[in-house]
Amino acid sequence: MSGVDLKYARALLEAAREKGKIEILQSQSGELLKLLEETEDLEVLLNSPQISTSRKKEFIQNLIGGELEGELLNFILLLIDRERQGRLQDILRLFIRLGDRERNIVKARVYTVELLEEKEKDMLRENLSRALNKTVIIENRIDRGILGGIKVKAGNVLLDGSLQGRLDELKQHMKKAKLQEAEVVPSYDAQA
Repeated sequence: MSGVDLKYARALLEAAREKGKIEILQSQSGELLKLLEETEDLEVLLNSPQISTSRKKEFIQNLIGGELEGELLNFILLLIDRERQGRLQDILRLFIRLGDRERNIVKARVYTVELLEEKEKDMLRENLSRALNKTVIIENRIDRGILGGIKVKAGNVLLDGSLQGRLDELKQHMKKAKLQEAEVVPSYDAQA
């Protein structure tokens, strides 16, 4: 991420805020990111120096112009005009993160040995939302390395209630106890 990427992402956020379209532009940005990731040829075409700016813009308008809000389409065309289309994916990812922050949303990655049931996810979402004072979106991932329990990463917060985390903690306490035991030197009574 560069400072220029952030500048463009903030500009898109400002345009979305002014029109009351943050959520819809975030959604469309996410869909566009998927398209770019799945279609390698599209990225090659957008970044090819052999294809003129006007042809790139025409291609984008024909391919996805009718699917996008005007603000997002115009933003992409502006990036092409300024030869910044190679930064499009990073800028869109930043825009989505800034939009989440603006809307008080945090994405929580939840690691468990098995996928959580919907009732469990709902209960966890409620508890996290209350604790973080934010709207929480849960992304449940399987991690058999945690052995059991749950591990949650939400923004800058890491909650480790996994069996592996508890074992690691116990190991640290045992190391600390050994160090403290080794540091104990028998004291001799000065009067003896």
